[in-house]
Amino acid sequence: MAKRKGILSRSDIPYAQRMQMKKQAMIVHEREQAAKVAMFCNAVALHEMEGIGYKRLVKYALHFKRINDAFYEDPILEMAHAKRRMELMGMPISGELFTIQGANKIDTELKTHAIQAVQVAMICAAVAMNDEFGFGKERQERISVRVDELAARYKDEGIQFLLDYLQNIGFVIVDGEVRGYLDDDGNPLTAKKAKDYFSPKEGKDHGKTVL
Repeated sequence: MAKRKGILSRSDIPYAQRMQMKKQAMIVHEREQAAKVAMFCNAVALHEMEGIGYKRLVKYALHFKRINDAFYEDPILEMAHAKRRMELMGMPISGELFTIQGANKIDTELKTHAIQAVQVAMICAAVAMNDEFGFGKERQERISVRVDELAARYKDEGIQFLLDYLQNIGFVIVDGEVRGYLDDDGNPLTAKKAKDYFSPKEGKDHGKTVL
């Protein structure tokens, strides 16, 4: 059986359109990766420094994901909301996203989107932390020091050590995805109880993907 060609290799789609689609896919990948790493680093730091356990981290992660996803639906409006929230928390931001110079126009655009995705993810993480735990400037600044350390380690080692840590906390890791499990009322299940919801051999997988 012949292999099915990917959409980016189809000759019936104009080259310029295919390149635009490829660039957009790379932008979305960077955005999603930034959100993952931000949530993972913040979850680990919260567990280490504040003793936040699995169930509360599931709620935090899901709330962070909602805020981060909503930002890209209307960036101008959501940045205005984020700026106001950060001011109320005593952590004011300019509301301007970073830019970075690359080797050429496309490289500049991709690098800029990547660094902006990190910036957005960290703002969303701070808002979610305040919503879920009531943490303000002092505690968040202390936690951010540990987040920066974990982010630096991620750059050197990759993501596996974060996945291992989260698994030890109680999250289920499925093909590199971190999953939390909710009951019918939306309450987080422990990893032990989640086994009734996740069983590849039986074709059961009712977990809600956190990131």
